[in-house]
Amino acid sequence: VIQDRYRRKLEATIDALQQEFGGKADVQWRQPQGGLYVWLELPESVDTGESGKFWQASVERGVLYVPGHHCFSRDSVAPSNTIRLSFGVQNEEGIRKGVKLLAEAYNDTVK
Repeated sequence: VIQDRYRRKLEATIDALQQEFGGKADVQWRQPQGGLYVWLELPESVDTGESGKFWQASVERGVLYVPGHHCFSRDSVAPSNTIRLSFGVQNEEGIRKGVKLLAEAYNDTVK
């Protein structure tokens, strides 16, 4: 039962990403084989870290994500343009709304 719930949330996340970012060749994501996260990669020019414009634009819209650099060891060179999106807590409607707001932040930042 819980696996079905998470599968629906994953599908909502992927569908929302496709709807909001699908036409942008420089934005990519990976369909996970397990877990509760989707890895999102933005153009190299977009800094997804806490001091970047994209972070600020996202937070202003009430959207939080994990900047990708937190997902690497301190010894590695972490990309500054990646995001780990969690779909475990939000319901499907919240996921769609969050991805839409994330896309708005992206569009405002990449102008």
